[in-house]
Amino acid sequence: MTRERKSRSEAEAIGFHLQQARKACGYTLEDVQNRTGVNVGQLSRFEAGQFTFITDNLQKFMNLLQESNVPVERHPQLVQRFAALLDRSPQHKVAATALIAALECLQ
Repeated sequence: MTRERKSRSEAEAIGFHLQQARKACGYTLEDVQNRTGVNVGQLSRFEAGQFTFITDNLQKFMNLLQESNVPVERHPQLVQRFAALLDRSPQHKVAATALIAALECLQ
């Protein structure tokens, strides 16, 4: 495994997709902890994008989701475009955060 440093926006995008995939699998953080042995607190930090490198524990989390047949990145180009917008300015980040919150409220 290569140790490629992830930018904050890349980590946040990965974390967002991890959380979406976990929820699509119907897993709670406790379920993932029981299946991977990775602490709930660390899993939560991964979903929040609070990491710099893909560690063994993060890889365990991603492997579980992949084995559950839920793709972590369904639309990689969209993720890259969104990550680029986040890096443009603080205003872009605020707007993107508001957009995500609004989309999450939709039923």
